[in-house]
Amino acid sequence: MHRWLPDVAGWLILLAGLLATLGNQLGWFQHADRAAFLRWALEAEGGLAITDPIAAAFVRRFPPPPGTDTGQHGELTHITKTVMRSAGGGAPVGGFISYMHRDTTRTGNAATFEDVRRWASETWYGWFALALTTVGATITIVRGVAAKRREPPS
Repeated sequence: MHRWLPDVAGWLILLAGLLATLGNQLGWFQHADRAAFLRWALEAEGGLAITDPIAAAFVRRFPPPPGTDTGQHGELTHITKTVMRSAGGGAPVGGFISYMHRDTTRTGNAATFEDVRRWASETWYGWFALALTTVGATITIVRGVAAKRREPPS
């Protein structure tokens, strides 16, 4: 085996980890359905049908709150939101997501906008990038220290 191969492998793994970290920070690995749901929460005017494909991931992560009574109010048909804006009316500063029954009554809050922002940005690539960077840096440092020790004293 070539003596330089572990050095090159260490640097390549380190570079891959740094590239994965950059990609994760830039949103390259973002879940498209979660991002679409967040866009709906922040930008859309109306409710979202619970049968809409972008609602499915939200329903799995944020089920209807305890005490939701579908027997009395009918099945859940939509996801709705309450938006809080600044006095100037610009971008939402906060809000709540809830479900709506067939009879138009709303459930309690299932999530806040902040919960949805966090959920939309969650990926496992951050941990993957950290692992790659750690392995690459460890190989590079250990190989560098070993090479230094092999050098004759001057």
